[in-house]
Amino acid sequence: MTGKILGILLGALLARLPGAVVGFLLGAWFDWQYGKNLYGKGGFGAFFEGDKKAESEASFLYALFSVAGHIAKAKGHVTQQDIRASQSLMEEFGLDRTFTKEAQAAFREGKSKDFPVRQVLKQFQEDHHGRRDMQLLYLEYLVGLSVAAQSHDNQTLKTLVRAASYLDFEKADVERFISMVIGRKKFERNASTHKQRNTERLAAAYEALGVKSQCSDEELKRSYRKLMREHHPDKLASQGLPAEVVKSATHKAQEIQSAYNFIKTVREKS
Repeated sequence: MTGKILGILLGALLARLPGAVVGFLLGAWFDWQYGKNLYGKGGFGAFFEGDKKAESEASFLYALFSVAGHIAKAKGHVTQQDIRASQSLMEEFGLDRTFTKEAQAAFREGKSKDFPVRQVLKQFQEDHHGRRDMQLLYLEYLVGLSVAAQSHDNQTLKTLVRAASYLDFEKADVERFISMVIGRKKFERNASTHKQRNTERLAAAYEALGVKSQCSDEELKRSYRKLMREHHPDKLASQGLPAEVVKSATHKAQEIQSAYNFIKTVREKS
């Protein structure tokens, strides 16, 4: 928009009305050329221009919180639970005051009626060179926000599935993540040694790893290793994930490890 305004003023000064039209077109080109470099990063991009790794980090944070705002608004209004869920994740990431403001601005931007969710996610995909592990972690956080906000309505799920499809995920992938995220929360909650609680915790542990309770030891190990690869901190850091998110992902890896060890212990005793 800045380019268009400058272009109109310059054109008007040079050649009155015809020049203003030409100036508008030149300004539009300027906006496109300049804006495309930071598009998909929101206000975060202003901090990181020219730093490829930091721009990659900005892309992740902007895509996450703006699309979260878009999904939260899908049911017609944003609830306090939606806001608390996003705020809680910002705190989990340990974002400082400036970054928190940008994350909040991204969330608000996502609520707008004409928010270009497809373009934002395609830009995110391009920024991270189509790395599947990065997209899997992104989807996990996006799903986690919906679960934390307790958004179970059909429109929210439909919007979440549509957003995931722009990253080449299917509805089954989204449902799998929903089950896993809920499973991990249940697993951590049911830490009691009481027999009934133990049974509930075992069921939650299987959910957390995305497998059925009747799966073989080999299937269990395969799923566990896959999840650990997706959450490996060194790998994620090398792919341009923000340090704050890497720390959070490391905690998720510990939850996965805990669930796996719990299942192994139960199986060895039976």
